Amino acid sequence: YAYTALADIYGFEANSLESYTKKCSDTPFIGTLYSKAPIFSYPGDEFCYYDDELEYSVYIHDTQETFDSLYFTENLSNKDKYVTFLGGNNGAVQISSNANTGRKLVMLKDSYSHALAPLLAAHFDEIVLIDMRYFKMPISQFMQEFQPTDVLYSYHVMWFSEDKNLFMLRN
Repeated sequence: YAYTALADIYGFEANSLESYTKKCSDTPFIGTLYSKAPIFSYPGDEFCYYDDELEYSVYIHDTQETFDSLYFTENLSNKDKYVTFLGGNNGAVQISSNANTGRKLVMLKDSYSHALAPLLAAHFDEIVLIDMRYFKMPISQFMQEFQPTDVLYSYHVMWFSEDKNLFMLRN
């Protein structure tokens, strides 16, 4: 899956699925693309996430709130379960860990990356997820201030080809 491919690219050893605790919602998940072409007999997907034992701090820049979990589990019973991952769509979300790798990652991403970021969090001291639809600071200024060691563009291919905000990366 994407996480193991990125482990090879970024040069770290991927954790096995067995090293995580799998947690699932009691009700099925039906996502955004389903609403565009519904199949009325479709029962939905099982909605699960994989939690590790590390400690994280999640800072949502838009609201200036800090949380101690990568997962907002109160959303598991909602229709939009995807908000369980990092609290939903925000301009910038910063994940801090005690990984002690000396590495800092910037993820320029859409909402599909919210499921990937928690798996990467164990391998970086800090990850900042930037959603270009909502991020207002010039990217060049942010990069100079944050000084990432790694950058990842993580988009659903359909949205990447249509994102009108990517022009902001030109400088």
